[in-house]
Amino acid sequence: SPSQITVHFAIAALFCAMAAAGFRKGAIVVIMALALHGLFDLAVHLTHHPAPSWWPLFCASFDIVAAGVLFLFLSRGILSK
Repeated sequence: SPSQITVHFAIAALFCAMAAAGFRKGAIVVIMALALHGLFDLAVHLTHHPAPSWWPLFCASFDIVAAGVLFLFLSRGILSK
């Protein structure tokens, strides 16, 4: 529906803005965006089941694990700020 497209476009714009801000502010912004995207995927999975139904949980798991690994790298100095 047009309202769902508008909401998803706004959310996509927010994640794009966070990715762009990550270049200026540092890796922590990208890590936060990845974690938020994972939570968004979980919310999508809980509210409706797009096809294929396994995708939101897979994507959420990947995003949250990737954010955790990047945070670990950042906190140990492996990833530059």
